[in-house]
Amino acid sequence: NTYGKPIILEVAWRYPGDVKELLDCRKPLQALRVAIQLGAAEAEPSSRGQARQLYEACLTRLQEPLLRGYIQQQLGALEETEQLQTELRGLNQTLSKKNSKG
Repeated sequence: NTYGKPIILEVAWRYPGDVKELLDCRKPLQALRVAIQLGAAEAEPSSRGQARQLYEACLTRLQEPLLRGYIQQQLGALEETEQLQTELRGLNQTLSKKNSKG
């Protein structure tokens, strides 16, 4: 979906290192858009980490209560995703140990 996707989002998606430039949050809404992309459920763990950094940076710059509430929800969702993935890794390790024993 490229509708309304800013150029900077393309850059951040292809070269996640450039996300650091967004962290100064001179354009907090743009940073928020990138954070939403990076924090998508299918994103890599490193991308989710960058999303968390961007969301936290946005929280320091945005005063709008609705946006702040949304960002806090997204931060909570990222936390849950990470917890679930940690649990899944543990389960997979347990299963592979049981399978290797026969």
